[in-house]
Formats: sequence, structure tokens, C-alpha cells
Amino acid sequence: MRRRFHSLLLLATLTVITTQCEKVPSTTAAPSGSVVLASVAGEPITEADLLEEAGWRAANRQPVPPAPELLDEMIKRRALLAKARSEGFDEDPDTRRRMESILIARLRERDLERSVAGAKIREDELKEAYEARSKEIARKGMDRFAVLFLEASDKSSAERRAEVRARLEEGVAKSDASPAPGGRGPAAIGFGSIAADYSDDQIGRYRGGDIGWIEEGRSSARVPDVVLEAGRQLAKGERSSIIEAETGFYVIMKSDSRPGGMPAFDEVSPRLHQELLVEKRRAIEDRFLAAAIAEANVSIDSEALDKVTLSTSSKPSPSPELPTGPDAVPAPSASR
Repeated sequence: MRRRFHSLLLLATLTVITTQCEKVPSTTAAPSGSVVLASVAGEPITEADLLEEAGWRAANRQPVPPAPELLDEMIKRRALLAKARSEGFDEDPDTRRRMESILIARLRERDLERSVAGAKIREDELKEAYEARSKEIARKGMDRFAVLFLEASDKSSAERRAEVRARLEEGVAKSDASPAPGGRGPAAIGFGSIAADYSDDQIGRYRGGDIGWIEEGRSSARVPDVVLEAGRQLAKGERSSIIEAETGFYVIMKSDSRPGGMPAFDEVSPRLHQELLVEKRRAIEDRFLAAAIAEANVSIDSEALDKVTLSTSSKPSPSPELPTGPDAVPAPSASR
């Protein structure tokens, strides 16, 4: 039934075409490839169009039907396109932008993506960057600290602060008498189990007072700068005396230390290679865009631009996904 319907439709279409062909110049006088086979909304479908469609389908591994069926499909497609244009879909901002994006994507695919994908970083470029970016690559020294902290506001009475200080002195004495043995576990470094009873630092008290690694010159939200600087002056494994701060009393220990300096070339070359590759690809894209702008002969009316006021927004809106296939149809706009 469906085949019969298509056959009838094709027959009706060809009948109309035959009638219209009286107005078409004689096919014998037309150059090869320009024979008009049909007309849809005033636009001809020529033999060349039919051959081009067949070639496209073959190249994209799609079935190529006999000429009458292929023409039938092209007529339907052209009719739908004509209907869409008559309804103004080609002037819809969302549709127009999607089509522009497809054209730009095709341009990039043909003229840019291969150059970008072919970008390479040579060994001499890597070594040159390693030397030139030594300040960026060099590591800063890092220290690991542990603290004992007992809270006592500077607005507390002198008696209260004296009690807190005495309690911290008691904890320090116990730590000195039975130091943490060291090792891999977080509670086995710094002040060990003493921190659980003699520290109000809720994060580190069950980890031997450990507050982690802190880079040279960096501050810590958990420890006042004066305490941190005192810790940096210590040798590895040493502790400070009791330090009085606005929030209470501290004792800090330098539990470990790592010197700064330049890492070995082989250690940083993978990361450096990736950075250089990104930069080289970006430079290729920048040159491609600059050439396109120069070729487009851009001009700007600054006076007219100054009169335009927009309701600006700093947060970008998500872009709609583009169709991936060469013949894909974009999703319809929700506003239509």
C-alpha cells in the first residue's frame, strides 16, 4: 500500500513536471548536466543536482535508489525546505545561529583542525622552555607542622589565661617525656596522642596536631602568622616554646621539611610538553582567526556603537548542542 502511494505521488509529481516542462527550454539545447528534471517552489532540480545527491549518498554510505525514487525524495525534501522558509524559519535567530555554527564548524574542520592536530613539540623546544620558565617551574620549600592549641580569648581574665597556659605546659611536658615515635600514620607524627587531650584544634587533635604541608611564604587559616613564622625557624623535629596569641596559646613543631629548587627535567617534561602543546595550538587558532578577520575587511562605526546600551551579564548562557552529522537537522527552537 505504501509503495503504491509513493508510486502515485511520483506519477502525480511527474505529471505536473511534464505540464511545466512546456515552459522549460528544450533539453537538447541545454548543456550537459543542466537538464531540468523537476521544479519545486520555483527552484529547479537538475540532472546535476540528482547526480550530486547520489554521489553524496554513496560517499556517506547511504543507499542510492533508482533515479525516480531519488528524485521523489529530493522533491519532498525541497518541498519541506520551501515550507520552512515560507514560515520564516530561516529568519529565526536560533535557527540562523545554528546554521552559522555549522558553517564555522565545517570551515574549522577543513582548514584548521588538521593543523591544530598536527602541532608537535620538539625536544629542543621543551629544553628551552625548561630553562626560560625556571622561576615558574622551581618549587618553593614546604614544611609540615603540628600544633597544640588551647583556646583562651584575649578578653578572658588573667586568671583564666594563666590556667590555660599552665594546662598547655603540662601537655608539652608529657609530650617531651614521651615523644611520638614517628612513622607513616598521621597520629604518629607531631605530638602524637598527647594532642587529643591538650589541643582544641578539632581537625588536627586526633592526628598528632598535624596541620599538613604549608608552602614557603603561605599563610594558614588555622594558625596565626606569628605562630607559623616561629615554626619555620625551627629545625625538623623541634618544637617552639608556648606562643601567646589573641585566640589562645600555641606550641608548634616542624614535623617534616622539603627544600625548594628546580625539579629534574625528566620529572616536569610531561607537564611542560602539555602546556607548550596547548599554547602552540592556541597560537594556530589565533593566526587562523586573525587571517579570517583581515580577509573580511572589518570596519567598525565607533560613534554608532557608543550609542548602543545593552543589559549585560557576566554569566554565559549554555550553548545548544550542534548537530554532528553533515545532514543533521537542528532541534527546533522552543520559542517557536
